[in-house]
Amino acid sequence: MKHKGFERLIREILPDMGYVYRPMNRRNIRRKVARRMEEAGIHEWDAYHDLLKIDGAERAAFEQVLRVTITRFFRNAGMWEELGRQITRLWTVQPDDRIISAWSAGCAGGEEAYSLAMLFEQLTSDGKLSQGWEILGTDSDTNSLKRASLMTCQWGSIKEIPDQLRERWFTEKDNSWALNPHAGRNITFLQQDILNDPLPGTFNIILLRNNILTYNTESVQRRFLSDLRRCMEPKGLLFIGRKETVPDDTGFEMLSDSIYCKTDD
Repeated sequence: MKHKGFERLIREILPDMGYVYRPMNRRNIRRKVARRMEEAGIHEWDAYHDLLKIDGAERAAFEQVLRVTITRFFRNAGMWEELGRQITRLWTVQPDDRIISAWSAGCAGGEEAYSLAMLFEQLTSDGKLSQGWEILGTDSDTNSLKRASLMTCQWGSIKEIPDQLRERWFTEKDNSWALNPHAGRNITFLQQDILNDPLPGTFNIILLRNNILTYNTESVQRRFLSDLRRCMEPKGLLFIGRKETVPDDTGFEMLSDSIYCKTDD
């Protein structure tokens, strides 16, 4: 299948859906979309472009293909260390009976949610945190959520975990790595489309490290962040990806690279 027409699809369809892609992403996008076209029995870019214009179901399937479903435990490990410091700073002044509520939005296979759980456990063991906690992980991709429930992974997913945590939480088994079930004791996973479904509660910490702030247009980002603020507790923390930024004047103050705090209303 030739690539003729792919640029037209990128130029016309993606902005209409609220997406923007940098040139470095296009080879990967082209491969994933080509696979979806084969599944749909279509072999020409222009024909698929025309189908997306009129078929809502195929448009939804196309959007699902574009979403990131792979991440790693403790991705950008130094930023997780800083998140631990910020959590400690904020919660040393909170009553011991308060529960920290966290949401991993677009959680992929659960790596972000489990990383946060391990961080909470470490802070508790070190005597830096005395409160209980609960984590909600959501994703629109059913295969990702199934992967999260299995609690097994490959080496590439855990290579950034500090040695001490990896030895504590993972066991090598049959060419894969099994996560200690205790890590998931306070985590709930649910299917959710974060751009289209109602936001799922009120949270002290939100992890937003996939898709929205990388691949969507600024207008989509601003609209989503406005909604996000309404489901965050005062002084709530927002943790994003290393190469991402939060647009100015959206109600968040940068505390350090990748970590923001909700400003006062």
